[in-house]
Amino acid sequence: MIISIVNEIVTDMSLPFYHGTTQFQNLIADEQTLPAIYLDQPITANYNLSQSGYTSATYPINVLFLFKSELDWTPEQHDTNCIQLAELKIREFINRCELHSGIDLITNISSTEFINLFDCNVSGKTLSITLQLNNTYSTCV
Repeated sequence: MIISIVNEIVTDMSLPFYHGTTQFQNLIADEQTLPAIYLDQPITANYNLSQSGYTSATYPINVLFLFKSELDWTPEQHDTNCIQLAELKIREFINRCELHSGIDLITNISSTEFINLFDCNVSGKTLSITLQLNNTYSTCV
């Protein structure tokens, strides 16, 4: 469910969207066209039970914003060509989350910069964010 929501959010962000487990990120980075947005899996769901008997879920997710870099770049080149672009995309992603009708609450927002993360040399930022969907389910016992 959360993969579909993230896919809807990034659809108009003009970057290809991929998702998969951490073990395959390097392989996908080698094969894909960069830049790209990558949703890291597996995804955890934390369930909340209210006194009224409804269950909601929050999803702490990690989204990588990947841009092609070069091994011999200076830190300033990584910043200009990748990190700053990733920061703009992260802000756009957060804004789109706020506007998405399927998301009720956004919490625990943080990001981490990286340089030459994979052997194909990608730089950018990882966004850690928790999304609570606005669908709740009745729990009958």
